[in-house]
Amino acid sequence: ADGDGAWGAGETDPARVDSDGDGLGDGLELGAGGDLDPASVTDPLARDSDHDGLWDGQEDANRNGRVDAGEPDPGDPDSDDGGVVDGAEVLVDGTDPLDPSDDATADADGDGLTNSEEWRLGTDPRSVDSDGDTLDDLLEVGEDPLTPADWDGDGRIDALDVDSDGDGLPDRVEAGDADPRTAPVDSDGDGAPDYLDLDSDGDTLPDALEEQGDADADGIPDADADGDGLPNRLDSDSDADGLLDREEGLVDVDADGIVAYLDPCDSLRGGFEPGASITGGCQGGGPQGAQLAVIGLALLLLLAARGRWRRGAVMLVAAVASSVAAHAARADAHPDGRHTALNGNRLQLTADGSGVFATPGADLAGAMEVRAGLSLQGMTTSLRVARGDTTLRELVTDRWEIAPSAAAGLFDLFEVAASLPIVLTQAATYPGLELGPVSSTGIGDLALALRARPWPTRAGALGVAGGLTMTLPTGDAGAYMGAGGVTLRADAGVDYSLGPARVVFDLAYLAQPSTSLLNVHHDDQLLAALGGVLDLSAVGGGLPLEVGLDLQVATRASAPLASAAETSVELLVGARMRFGAGGMFVGRVGGGGSPVSGYATPGGRWFAAVGARFNEVRDLDRDGIVDDVDACPREAEDRDGWGDDDGCPDPDNDGDGVADEQDACPDVAGDADHDGCPPGDGDGDGVPDSVDECPGDPEDIDGDADEDGCPDIILDADGDGVADAVDVCPALAEDPDGFEDDDGCPDVDNDADAVLDPDDACPDAPEVVNGFEDEDGCPDKLVELSVAKKKIIVQQKIHFRYMDFHIEPRSWPLLNRVAEVLIASPHVTLLQIEGHTDAFGNAAENKQLSYRRALAVSRYLIACGVERERLIPVGFGQERLVDRGLGLAAARHNRRVEFNIIGLEKVGRRLDDRPAGREAGEDAASGDAEARPDDPDGDSGGAGDAAPGE
Repeated sequence: ADGDGAWGAGETDPARVDSDGDGLGDGLELGAGGDLDPASVTDPLARDSDHDGLWDGQEDANRNGRVDAGEPDPGDPDSDDGGVVDGAEVLVDGTDPLDPSDDATADADGDGLTNSEEWRLGTDPRSVDSDGDTLDDLLEVGEDPLTPADWDGDGRIDALDVDSDGDGLPDRVEAGDADPRTAPVDSDGDGAPDYLDLDSDGDTLPDALEEQGDADADGIPDADADGDGLPNRLDSDSDADGLLDREEGLVDVDADGIVAYLDPCDSLRGGFEPGASITGGCQGGGPQGAQLAVIGLALLLLLAARGRWRRGAVMLVAAVASSVAAHAARADAHPDGRHTALNGNRLQLTADGSGVFATPGADLAGAMEVRAGLSLQGMTTSLRVARGDTTLRELVTDRWEIAPSAAAGLFDLFEVAASLPIVLTQAATYPGLELGPVSSTGIGDLALALRARPWPTRAGALGVAGGLTMTLPTGDAGAYMGAGGVTLRADAGVDYSLGPARVVFDLAYLAQPSTSLLNVHHDDQLLAALGGVLDLSAVGGGLPLEVGLDLQVATRASAPLASAAETSVELLVGARMRFGAGGMFVGRVGGGGSPVSGYATPGGRWFAAVGARFNEVRDLDRDGIVDDVDACPREAEDRDGWGDDDGCPDPDNDGDGVADEQDACPDVAGDADHDGCPPGDGDGDGVPDSVDECPGDPEDIDGDADEDGCPDIILDADGDGVADAVDVCPALAEDPDGFEDDDGCPDVDNDADAVLDPDDACPDAPEVVNGFEDEDGCPDKLVELSVAKKKIIVQQKIHFRYMDFHIEPRSWPLLNRVAEVLIASPHVTLLQIEGHTDAFGNAAENKQLSYRRALAVSRYLIACGVERERLIPVGFGQERLVDRGLGLAAARHNRRVEFNIIGLEKVGRRLDDRPAGREAGEDAASGDAEARPDDPDGDSGGAGDAAPGE
């Protein structure tokens, strides 16, 4: 072809008719030499031009260069486009390369995978076990050949992977036998066959590690340490010492160079792992973490303290800092594998519900007041055996307990209380290895407390209290539920209120039986607690809710902060709410945890509590005026001799714009230029001496010549209290009825509706003369049909049960009136009853509740005789708010039921065709009217009187 006189690469052999020996001459393959289809050519230098496994001469059997009937195409690897190449069909499957229907069904090796699937997967269609691991291809491919299994994720499917789980042991070894047709072995019965299980015997030791074990330390791996014929990877007790491999692990107890699970002479039963220690639930941390937390507490006190308190705080900071600098490790105590005489939960909520969660306050029960409560706590791990930051074993975890409590007040200065923890469940074991579990349920130590305060907390913002708490050994000391003896706790604390915020601080000393467990010395302790509460209802939110933080610190009294394991720091966050009639119930909920690993302190804690208070005298703002008569129960009276009996602070008694704190004359109006006093006002009547005609006699402010500074002799001929000088009717006494009482004239028909006041049920609201009850003198606005607004307007609230859709009986008359209006108005053919809620709570639940309330109203109207087909109940939940505020007032506005007309037939006269300004509902939006006598809370127009979130 290149004219060089020699046959070379890429050139046909001029000396041979068929250069590639495929049975077709070179000329025929190139479209010459008698080729009946010159346009169809094949490669004269390739025996198999289409690489389908068949030579070109085999496919063009009659050697005419044309694809005739019954011949596969030598230029198409899959002549029938069935998914299997021609050569595979002819040479392997024995199927027709021109019949596409048989491509998907052929299974040459009978392994359950069709040849086409195996060609696509890359497995051998002639072998049931393509990778030779004694597991058949179908098993290893899995349920869906389109997504073949690759258990170890190495990119090679299991059917072609000789080590499917990547544990270093071939599948043929882990399969159990050499027959691919038998099911693979699952030694530990966990559902994963050994060839896909990194730990075939379930002993927590990887197969690869156990397969390489060296029991005699001769450097030669032993697959069967105890010689029982069962390889280590399948032997749950490889050294046959009676301890499971997962219990012994990889430690070398006797330091002989052989790990415990392969050493029959190593036994940890009843003891502790080398380097182990007892800690709390938090993994990590150290003594410095606890010390820094307490330093932070001391610094906080330092900032808030004054005088001697500040000096004491400085000493505390210095002592803690010295402890940090001088801290050194000390030797472990002697281990006691069966010692459980310590409480797995060192923290209890206050029995009387006072203070901040677990910090007691000065809010003790008052005289003859009784408090009862029940708390629930859930805890993660509170005791564990660890080596450094690694947990070896959990001793107490998943603990849930309740604690009923009661308290009673004596003489308003003393309180007695009792509480009893009851462990509902816990997962707990003895400290020593393999000594088994301890009881999962039981009671704790009974706590009895006597607390006192020098004065009632209602008397001022500062409260002081202290007390003694004794626990009796009623708890199961063999199950981490008791101290094993009597304990005594003495504490003293203060709480301080500043507006909506309150801070509580408490110090205590706990005397308890002295014991030790490994590295922990369990004896007397110093306790400190600091908590803060913010009353959301007093900061504009309107919610009757308090939120709080509570920091608890405990440390060994004889070595404060010297050990992380013996120092507990726990932070709680939660909320408290008063509810029920008069706020007699108290609910608390929250959680927290510990940032350090002090023993008996969980890494996570959850709590909820509810309490009731009987015979309580409430004084929330502690101003000495009980809430029942306090006009401002959450704002303390300022006790300045001005209006001190109403319970409200009076920052500017005389209203002259000068605050009482800067006003030299706080009860006489003046100006800022004279420090709040009137300039030159000798008699203090507010009239300056320069214009006061009677500077020695104070003016009587009576509306008559008050500017002359002289008391006036008032003439009042009719004795109605209106001076004749300003009395329009000096001979007729005014009728003081709240309507224009300052003109001195009697008003016989205040609203001028021709119904005299004695006969007028609504003397200040004119009658709407429309032929309906025109004689009562009242506008017909309880239920009003407005065609113009396409509404039925109701001027009262429809009340529902709390967090429910049942209509309260007090709303039945209102709905009866709605039904009457509908029955009398047949031209209203379709009425949509819409339920709406506020924006508190879950939107989906609110929408469901609003629909159920609308449905309840619809059913009531149907029961009153309204046709069902005229009513459509719809719930919008919080989707159509009419008030975007965040307080309770906005919530009340948004909770409502509306009646919207969506179907109306024309009538001869519009029902709302009235004089301007007299249309029903024109002066009051639907469902948003002012309070009426039968709606004393003024909360009209809502869908119910439920709490926020309904």
